[in-house]
Amino acid sequence: MERWDVYDAGRNRTGEVVDRKALGLGQYHLVVHVCVFNSRGEMLLQKRAKTGIWDLSASGDVRAGESGKEAAQRVAREQLGLTLTLERPSFSVSVPDGFDDYYVVVLDLKRSDVMVDETVISALCGANEKTIRDFSRAGMFAPIHSCVIKMAFGMRHGIGTEETK
Repeated sequence: MERWDVYDAGRNRTGEVVDRKALGLGQYHLVVHVCVFNSRGEMLLQKRAKTGIWDLSASGDVRAGESGKEAAQRVAREQLGLTLTLERPSFSVSVPDGFDDYYVVVLDLKRSDVMVDETVISALCGANEKTIRDFSRAGMFAPIHSCVIKMAFGMRHGIGTEETK
């Protein structure tokens, strides 16, 4: 069974470790998301085989003893076959049961660069922000707040920068 480090409300590790999804009151955990964009501004999406729901490029729980950066690199490798060099999250969001870190990268990939387990991921596509909103309205996208999607699209230009035209 997967185990998680427990964090307090201030995002400090408490030293406790729990079985996956066994958090108590006042206990939190860390989740990572990797958003891979191409130079045309499209985010790589994966379609989950079990649910048929579209999701961000790669996502997963941070395991006990693992840093967020290590987890983001692991999920990119496990879910997409990508070896990424990541520094720090592009942004973080507090959620009811913990903290979600988002790593935004821009890579122009060919389909042959991405290796997926088709029992887990049934399809890939590149999508702009409007397409993701449309998927979400149709109930075809993971339950991620629209402001988080907007932030990911904005952060593809770099931390603390604005798009220049």
